[in-house]
Amino acid sequence: MISIMDPSNFLKPPVRDIEGKAESRDRFLENPPRQPKREIADMLESQGILVPRRFEGLAEALDAIKQGKDVVVRSEHPSEYAGASGLLDSHLLTTKRIEEGKSFCDENGSVIDWDNFYQDPFEDKEGIEDRIFGSLDTSDQSTFEENLRKLSFPSVQYYCKLLGLNIDQFSREISFSYWERVRGFNRSIVADSAITNRYHIFTSDTSDKDEEFYHNYSILDNGEVVLDNPFPMTDEMKLGTPDVITFYEKIRNTKGFDPNHCPLVEFQTFEGQNYFLQYHRTRDAELSKWKLERGLEEGEFEAAFVRGITTPDGLVLSNVAMYYPPRGTYTLEEPEDGSFDFSADPIFSEIMSRRRVANFSNKALLNLAFITSVESHLPKSKMFNPQIFVSIDGDMGEIQDRLFGETLELQKPIKCKVRVVSDGRKAYVKFLS
Repeated sequence: MISIMDPSNFLKPPVRDIEGKAESRDRFLENPPRQPKREIADMLESQGILVPRRFEGLAEALDAIKQGKDVVVRSEHPSEYAGASGLLDSHLLTTKRIEEGKSFCDENGSVIDWDNFYQDPFEDKEGIEDRIFGSLDTSDQSTFEENLRKLSFPSVQYYCKLLGLNIDQFSREISFSYWERVRGFNRSIVADSAITNRYHIFTSDTSDKDEEFYHNYSILDNGEVVLDNPFPMTDEMKLGTPDVITFYEKIRNTKGFDPNHCPLVEFQTFEGQNYFLQYHRTRDAELSKWKLERGLEEGEFEAAFVRGITTPDGLVLSNVAMYYPPRGTYTLEEPEDGSFDFSADPIFSEIMSRRRVANFSNKALLNLAFITSVESHLPKSKMFNPQIFVSIDGDMGEIQDRLFGETLELQKPIKCKVRVVSDGRKAYVKFLS
């Protein structure tokens, strides 16, 4: 293990143990912001936190693009703060992207066939975006943003159907904010909910260098690097890590947030400066005061990776799903307190990440998550929203084959019973049925 910092330098928010409870002091839960990204950024900027420049609207953003800036059109919705992540897309606007859109419109026309798009939203989404961005010279802000809402309609429609929400009301609350793009390292960091001074850091390089794309997932435990992959941290990243954690803890302890919470904070690092982008809620801190030191019982096996804790007696989860039939053939009403989430339905998985006690994975999928977590919200949601996340090393054998076969035959998720025992760093898992 490599030590790259002194953990005594970190800000230390108050935390509660696994049985402790406390009222939230998060003002944004009581009064959800209409634009969570922008309103939280405005608040943090007033407290001395660096934030990228925000533009007042499309016209000002287009003027900045003409001056050589890049702009991110960021989707906003009140539910994003403590609800689903990644449901709505944000869009990068550059001179090059606008010119590509114009060329597409010159060759294919600028009229958008929304009826055809709604029938098969995966068929021509890129062409729809080309028409939207290629028509900016003749579109006002209202038309531009309405087109972006329509672009997100298939996902929004399914999300609202699952949750029983009014789609018209939900769509009316979608808005957009305009931010100057800051290059450099794109990062997300979250404090471990079970282990104090343990941090999960995801990094990708967005500096547009002519080299292979870089992505890294690191865990720092009391200043020690205990995980560092798939691409190891660079010397520059190692030197900047203490500042990254101090930046995170400053945001976490800002008045208006609950310091007992372990948010996932997204930010950009450019030329040694950290710029806040987004605050996502995950879980409150629940610290265990015990250590898993006993040996394995018969039928138990040690997890390859764990985040989160149980009591020393463990958790017995009676309704753990593994496989799912095609999207749309199951609902949120199915009893489910855990899942391996072998599903091709990211919206369902995102919603369930906050409802499950536990999410499970196998080691191969976890290695994939180390890469996809850098750019995607869903793998992070699976890892940090439930009480516990566990990765299992190796083949699960007969039970995996049985659940797959029964799910395929009955066209519904078949459940099993699982016991998990975890102290936050080490976990044992046992299938009970």
